[in-house]
Amino acid sequence: MLGVVIGAAVIAGAYLYLALNSHGWESNRLLSIGVGGGIGWVMMLNVWGVIWRIQKRLIAWTKDNAEKGTPMPEQSKRMARMAFLASRANAFLSIVLLFFMGAASHYPMFGK
Repeated sequence: MLGVVIGAAVIAGAYLYLALNSHGWESNRLLSIGVGGGIGWVMMLNVWGVIWRIQKRLIAWTKDNAEKGTPMPEQSKRMARMAFLASRANAFLSIVLLFFMGAASHYPMFGK
């Protein structure tokens, strides 16, 4: 579900970017790099806002478990799964990001 939400946000953002920048003077490079840059921002926010925050908690809980024998909280499994899915979404988005970076020079699809 998280991947679907992120994918919909990326598609909506790319559509909005292309709709707002259709003045006639834009080149394929500008539009492709802009869409790829937007995907990069989504990936960065995904890592900073979801993955890293969860990983810090899981690392602290695991360290306490190893040193003091404190049991892992019940929410740790759910949080680990959420971080895994966010990481997988970033892996798929990186393929799309690389496509748009290459399309800037080699695949005219948006503009001149």
